Amino acid sequence: MRPITGTDIIDFYNTRYGLLVLTADGEFDHLDGEGSAYDFVTIDDTEVQVLLERSTVEDGGWFPDALTEDGNLIPAVADEMAHIINNDGILPSRARKAIQAGEDWKKDEETAQQSAARRAAAVAEVVAYSGGNQSAAARTLGLDQSTVNKLVAKYRRSNVHAYEDNAGQIFLQRDGADHYWYLGVVTHDLRGRFTEHAEAWTNGDWEPNEEDGQTRYDGEPHEGLVRIGSWNAAEGMRVARRNGSVEADGGGQLYLGVNEEGRVITV
Repeated sequence: MRPITGTDIIDFYNTRYGLLVLTADGEFDHLDGEGSAYDFVTIDDTEVQVLLERSTVEDGGWFPDALTEDGNLIPAVADEMAHIINNDGILPSRARKAIQAGEDWKKDEETAQQSAARRAAAVAEVVAYSGGNQSAAARTLGLDQSTVNKLVAKYRRSNVHAYEDNAGQIFLQRDGADHYWYLGVVTHDLRGRFTEHAEAWTNGDWEPNEEDGQTRYDGEPHEGLVRIGSWNAAEGMRVARRNGSVEADGGGQLYLGVNEEGRVITV
């Protein structure tokens, strides 16, 4: 993988092939086929990016004085063509590829985190049904006891945090995440659901997702959001307070299922 050069352009032009292309492996190749500059096309069952059409050089539509009287491509013009192709064709397409790879990585990472959460929750469940005996659970699962200890500790420590904005809208975030989720205004179906949501998310049984109407935001919760509560398996729900007063306002209190004093209520 390297930038294209004027020499590459001249070599292509001298081969008499119709297209100069960039392969998925980052190699330059000469092919015959149909395609316009910078388009991705499939030739012989292989997808390539078209960088230059031979006809573009021959008809003079791009660079009118690109050829000598003998029909040879002028090196200085080839260098300029290479500079334009690098900046307008190769770099943008590779940047899009890198961005897409980053998005795919985030999805894969979320899937891995969700799988890890499900594993930790499932192991903790086996421990519970083993009467809290982690050694017995380890034998049942065929795992080292230290692995079981770590998974149970991970399950019990993992927090889900709820946030509220000044309009009473609710947001959620997990420990260690580089993003957070907007749930919305607290309507009837969200009343008293925080513990349920947090436990299901921790267990890997549910997670916020855009198909269900939640919206993802990258980064830390923005300024203006107030953490109103947290939940983990070890401690359950903890209502956030400041100077003895509950941080949550009306919408947040409804989502947590507490009153203005922080006591759990039926909603």
